Amino acid sequence: MGPLQSRFYALIKERHPMMVRGVAEARAVAPELVDRHFEECLSWVVRAHGEEVLAKVADGYAFFTLEVNRAQQAFERRGCYEFATFAEADARVYQQSEYMRDYYWGVFAILFCWSHYVELMEFYLERFVGHLATGKLVEIAPGHGAWGVLAVANRDGLTLEGWDISPTSLDLAPKMAAGAGVGARCAYQLGDATKILHSSGRYDAAICSFMLEHLEDPGRFLVDFAPSLRPGALAFVTLALTAAQTDHIYEFKRESEGIMLAEAAGFELLECRVARPQRLLPGARFVPRVQAMILRKK
Repeated sequence: MGPLQSRFYALIKERHPMMVRGVAEARAVAPELVDRHFEECLSWVVRAHGEEVLAKVADGYAFFTLEVNRAQQAFERRGCYEFATFAEADARVYQQSEYMRDYYWGVFAILFCWSHYVELMEFYLERFVGHLATGKLVEIAPGHGAWGVLAVANRDGLTLEGWDISPTSLDLAPKMAAGAGVGARCAYQLGDATKILHSSGRYDAAICSFMLEHLEDPGRFLVDFAPSLRPGALAFVTLALTAAQTDHIYEFKRESEGIMLAEAAGFELLECRVARPQRLLPGARFVPRVQAMILRKK
């Protein structure tokens, strides 16, 4: 375990002791992977923001975890997500810079601090990033930037183009890339990816991480986006199932739904991984899950 990771864990214990158990459970899923890549990612954000950012990441993690628990509890009571339209989520979340900074640091930290996300990260690094070659990678809704930057930093010859609707993302993601030393190979643009007309066959690979449940019509997005990938291109696509969050608006109920939408859009499923938290809310009716698909454009 590296010094930055150790300091982060110490901050969690000091500032948010109720979170210690979950963080320990996450590391236990894949200790070598967490110790290597969490330290790596933390080093990037520290280079970009200074060592004081570690406290912001710890606080963001606690904030986001509590927000998700609150949303899931409300979902259990109502049986539906809080918002039904993208406009509501955009106004409540994405355009609120102060909220988004805590949100993004939390979304970054859960990659290595939620056990089911560690399972997906292991799948991502070994089964997707490990099979990428040179070429142009597009990332839809990069957020904090870690997914795409991990790919570029660990695969020579890759370049990245990221699109995000949040101004906060357009501040944080480029700094993540710069901290990793790959800023020259990463470009980020502000825009709604669902309304951008991509030229045919422009990209050699794609990442779309936890965006589909934020859309009113995720199937339409996949149909519109597929032509931007060349035939044979790989795509890493993740989604959440019966997992509430303030800005989740489309409820996936079954693992087959995402697969069927991808196939209808012109993708072939190569591999799929589904993971769930080690602990659920007391008396939970819904099991929150995360699903990752490695797809190939036909």
